[in-house]
Amino acid sequence: MSTRRRFTPKLLGIGYIFSELHYGIFARNWWEPVSLELKNTVVTAIPFRLYMCITCNLIGKDFILTVVKNNKNQLKPGFQCTCECISSEMELYSSTAINSCYQKVFNTKTEYSGISIMGFDDKNIIQQLLDKVEFIPIFLRIEKFSTVISGIGYSSFDQFYGAGTGFISSFITRYKGLQHLFLLRIEDSQCIVEIYLDDNKIQQYIGLTPDDVWKNVGVHKNFLGSYIFGITHESIQQLLNFGNQKFTCLPNEWCNHKKLSKIFDCHIMTRKIPNTMINWIRLLDDWYKQHSTIVQFPSVLTQIYPENYKFQNKELRAWRAMFQACGCSDITPLSRTKSQIEFWSKAYDIRADKENLYNLYKTNLLSIDNKSESITTQQKCWESFQNAMNSNKRGQDGRVRILSIIALKFRYIDLQQELKVTPYIINKARKHARLHGPGAPPLNKIKRTVQRIDVSKEEQFKIVFQDRENVTMSSYQIEAKSGLPILYLRDQKCNLWNKYSESYPTGIKRTNFMARLQNSKNLKYRDDLGGLCQICNDYGYETFENLSNIIRSNFEDKTIMNTVLNKLDNLKRQMKRGFEKELKINLDGKVTHNPCISHCLLYAFGECDNNHETRCSECDQFFNFFNFMSKNISENWQSKLIEAKEKLLYYLSHQARKVYLNAQFKTTLLELDLDGAIIIADYKMRILPQSARETKQDFFGKRGWTLHTILIFTKEINSNELNIAAYDHWSLDTKQDAWFTASAFEAVFETIEKKPKWIRIISDNGPHYHNSELMAIISHWHDWYNIEIKSWLFLEPGEAKTTVDSHHAAITHAIKRYLRIGCNLSCGDDIVQAVKGLSGTSLANLEPNRNIEDETHELEELDKSKNIRKKKSKMKTIKGISKLFYWEWPCQDKYAGYIRARPLPHVGKWSNFSPSCIADLWNSPLYRSQPTVSQYTVPETKWTMPITVESDSFGNGIDITENNIENEGIYNFKISYIEKNTSENLDIWKIIDIIDLTVISNNINNIEDIDIDIEDITENNIENEGIYNFKISYIEKNTSENLDIWKIIDIIDLTVISNNINNVEDIAKGWALKGTQKFGGRGGKRIKKEIKTLLELFFLNGNRQQKDKMSAREMHIELMKYVETEEFLEEDIPKVSTIQNWINSYARIFKERATERELNNE
Repeated sequence: MSTRRRFTPKLLGIGYIFSELHYGIFARNWWEPVSLELKNTVVTAIPFRLYMCITCNLIGKDFILTVVKNNKNQLKPGFQCTCECISSEMELYSSTAINSCYQKVFNTKTEYSGISIMGFDDKNIIQQLLDKVEFIPIFLRIEKFSTVISGIGYSSFDQFYGAGTGFISSFITRYKGLQHLFLLRIEDSQCIVEIYLDDNKIQQYIGLTPDDVWKNVGVHKNFLGSYIFGITHESIQQLLNFGNQKFTCLPNEWCNHKKLSKIFDCHIMTRKIPNTMINWIRLLDDWYKQHSTIVQFPSVLTQIYPENYKFQNKELRAWRAMFQACGCSDITPLSRTKSQIEFWSKAYDIRADKENLYNLYKTNLLSIDNKSESITTQQKCWESFQNAMNSNKRGQDGRVRILSIIALKFRYIDLQQELKVTPYIINKARKHARLHGPGAPPLNKIKRTVQRIDVSKEEQFKIVFQDRENVTMSSYQIEAKSGLPILYLRDQKCNLWNKYSESYPTGIKRTNFMARLQNSKNLKYRDDLGGLCQICNDYGYETFENLSNIIRSNFEDKTIMNTVLNKLDNLKRQMKRGFEKELKINLDGKVTHNPCISHCLLYAFGECDNNHETRCSECDQFFNFFNFMSKNISENWQSKLIEAKEKLLYYLSHQARKVYLNAQFKTTLLELDLDGAIIIADYKMRILPQSARETKQDFFGKRGWTLHTILIFTKEINSNELNIAAYDHWSLDTKQDAWFTASAFEAVFETIEKKPKWIRIISDNGPHYHNSELMAIISHWHDWYNIEIKSWLFLEPGEAKTTVDSHHAAITHAIKRYLRIGCNLSCGDDIVQAVKGLSGTSLANLEPNRNIEDETHELEELDKSKNIRKKKSKMKTIKGISKLFYWEWPCQDKYAGYIRARPLPHVGKWSNFSPSCIADLWNSPLYRSQPTVSQYTVPETKWTMPITVESDSFGNGIDITENNIENEGIYNFKISYIEKNTSENLDIWKIIDIIDLTVISNNINNIEDIDIDIEDITENNIENEGIYNFKISYIEKNTSENLDIWKIIDIIDLTVISNNINNVEDIAKGWALKGTQKFGGRGGKRIKKEIKTLLELFFLNGNRQQKDKMSAREMHIELMKYVETEEFLEEDIPKVSTIQNWINSYARIFKERATERELNNE
């Protein structure tokens, strides 16, 4: 039985059929294609009659649907629904109108079918709508096109395939990047193709046959016009053959008035021309009785039309078709372009009549009213232009220049019809006339010579934009044309130019540098990099958005609000860009003490015990901003403000660790020798099966393949390049865990011919790498593969994997190109075919052997009596593993066999795990993975990378040494240095601050000879304004001729030191270590046992009584009542999402226990 909803619509108004709408250009929109039988007749379409009204009752309310004209396109229908006083907008579709009105009335999202509401499945309504409809448009599916035949005309021309005047067909396809409607009309033995964009006709082509005119269009050239417009379709051919037999006759049948009426209705009445004829049948009767077989056209028509009637072209075309269907022929000696008078004959054999007329015309006995001399002269002018254009070459100095003489004086359509030129040529001719004058020669352009850039300079440009300090690489986006990964600039272009010019003084010029940046499609400003790193997105970008919302909710004054928002923007800029630039790491990967506490990485990692004399005023924006916000927002927002502060501190620590770990990658490459190798490992996002022609429905439900990449960096003798070998493993096993990772390394170690003596591994800190199981497995690698594993460095998410990200981007581009040429990605071998051309890349299929332990050792015992499986216990977790990012496996000295780990390289205390401790992690022996690996592909070319060596950089390029200062003194040294070096590009205050910091660090603070009142220099003033701003404000107030500006600055600085202004309470030691962060840890806070007991009671009560069943939110509300009675703290109550996860897990466990109990009872 059908479950389709039934409605009882009523037809209030039948509406009207308008030929210009229902059989016009957009006839397809005025008819609804159906397929049903009505009174032994198959109905193929139902009309949307203009102004028809349908009412239907939905949930006790009457909805009235009306068909009107579309506001945007008067040739298309529109639909409007009304219920009581509520009306929808004018919509393009009936379903949209009814659903829009329904949602306004009931405020729900229930949807209905507009066709059903309009009663198009009610036979009584359909019969009324089809009343007095003479012709129903025919909808055809030809190839991928939906062709609609909205008019039928007949002829006996073989090249028209039976179609004649009045035949109209249309379809929609893509043209010049947009969907256009193509309309074919046959009129007066001519075929016209018109192209419409909405209701605007943008192009028209005229031809002798449907096939000829379609060739002129130049679209879908592999189809014939007669085929694509449906003329040769089987059903249309049957209709045309039947019509040609039915609506034609011979002169001896003119006495059959009934047959003549059908021909008249077919050729005259269907042409939509004014019905002003008087007894039209008398015309044929008189002609039939006439002794002569020849009549003059169109003067013969005057006897049935009113006096002085002006004939329209379409009326004349209709009568020509009528005469032709009645067995008459045109025997005029001249063509219609040369004569306005035509002669038609009713004779069966027209050769005698045609020859007589021709002889009379030749002997000047027949006077034909030729067209006026002016028309002939105009035609000669057009022919002259046509000959001139054909005789000249193409281009702006040929055809375009000649056409420019008249291009501005005529319309596009006139020039196209008379000269057979395209709109493109006309447009160029008009531009020529405006720029150079009509027919004037064009100005000669100055030839510009361009010199190619040397290869060495090209390499210099690439090296600069391979540096992670200058760009951030997207790990999932590539530039479509070049296939290069997207690089986001981390600084302004002028600053990047300064870096380039300092590194390569003899490189390319500034103009060339800027032009290359502008034209490089893969180099972009990083407007939004939230997707590159989950931490940056969650704790950086989203947190700043939340702070913006807090500001807008608490400050009503727009001036104050904009000021605070500007402060927030400055803070955002400092945290995302400025802070990273101030952090300095040596080439050996270590950091040294920095006098500025804000930029001292040793202090941030908890390793610095030295005194810090200064703080960064830019970094202090963070604390100043949150202090200001806490004093000026309501208490309701304080908790969110504190949470935002903690998140930004975590984001800032992530930035510090990221910069530090990125530098370790370069340090590791510099340590590479001939015996070792550097390995970078990473999983690519899962590769899904794809097709060159895939629908959206085909996408869902795919499993795809895992792709794991291992890059091995090695060094050769006497070479300044590193060799990179990429081993890509695709697998049907989509479980990315420690066992798969170990299997991938097993396959690589057993494949490489020359094994390295030692390796260092770098990867992200994903759970498939950073886990206890893999750390324990690696402790056996030296025994299994005879390779010393010196270290494994776990990086921050999404960072410092430039090379492997570039490799994955190249794989993505290769797969897209493989699909673009028509291939499908249906099996793993297709991945190999798509990617095998990449340099240095070897591919193989890898399937981990996850049953190896079952084959060698019984891990599961089966209790045959109870039929219960006892699974082995899970592997234990190394304590504090989530806080340890640097691991070593020594093979010598006293720690041989141990696993050693610390928070960061060169940072923190070592955590040592003895062999016995490692063995306790497992309750069974460890086995090698032994995966199944196919044959590796052999790369066609090598993959190499140049070795770049950078020098340490500290400070700002200012030559300040302790000896210089001691020799000249603080006061004299400042004056002499500034006089030498101050320029427009060097900030005097920045120089003073740097000199002061150097002075402080060397304890040069003698002020015995300085006599000045320092009462205004107080701790409060300096704390409120900051050291830098206080210097400026104090100097502006107190500087005079008798007061030395430099002495004031010295006194301010020394006062700062003496008052110990550098308070470090808000900058805790070790603030950047992950172990000290509130956020970012793996896992979450466990639910207390007492709360878990309450949740179980809530769950079981719901199972016992359905009415007591509670959702996660209801459970959370119930737990909050215990907070009000002070039985629990609010921070102990889990979130709604946590409770929902607990419900899912507990429900699964509950079902398993119930199943086991049932099995035990059996």
